[in-house]
Amino acid sequence: MKFSDIIDQASTLLQRKGRITYRALKREFALDDEALADLMARYGVDPGVFSLTYTALVLWHLGYLDQARQKSEAALTLAQEQSSPYSLASARFFAATFHQLRRERLLTQEWAEAGIPLAREHGFPQWLGRGAILQGWARAEQGQSEEGMSQMRHGLATYQAVGAGICHSYYLVLLAEAYGKAEQAEEGLATLAEALTVVDTSGERFCEAELYRLKGELTLQQLKIQNAKWLCCINQ
Repeated sequence: MKFSDIIDQASTLLQRKGRITYRALKREFALDDEALADLMARYGVDPGVFSLTYTALVLWHLGYLDQARQKSEAALTLAQEQSSPYSLASARFFAATFHQLRRERLLTQEWAEAGIPLAREHGFPQWLGRGAILQGWARAEQGQSEEGMSQMRHGLATYQAVGAGICHSYYLVLLAEAYGKAEQAEEGLATLAEALTVVDTSGERFCEAELYRLKGELTLQQLKIQNAKWLCCINQ
């Protein structure tokens, strides 16, 4: 069975049942250890690494912070033991994402910068795009607003150019946040409007609450700017 067929059927199964365990997937598709090894040999993807990274993100969103960190570290350890550049690049960028969620800008930058050369060497454009976004966010958080936002826009363009869609709304939220820190509320709100469109069309809602929180902040920031301009005109 082709990998794409497995993904399609797993998606259908998930939609029908609402949730499904890794063991159930192995039973459904007869994914024994030999089949999983063949999958890595064919596509350069280690299922164990991806299982650990996504588990880390799920645990973080559920509030299990220590367990999430342990899974993220385990993914990196496993990826470094394998001979798959793609899995290693993935683990590094997922680590950067995990640290971004924890608002750890230096660690976000460190892992993004560790993954970018690997992605460039082996030609992984979607990871280059993701890396640029995360590195740009970290730079903007450290006061390099214009450079960081420029890098994030470039990363988004690279990411979209290859047709990638996972986490698109999340990356737009990061860019909107950077606009807010630079007191560019109008640009930030426009970016959030784009993110809302992505949410509605894709159904990807894991950062929707943060999207609306940030929209409220930027709307207030815009009103303050408009009020200041109004007062300036009155006082002329």
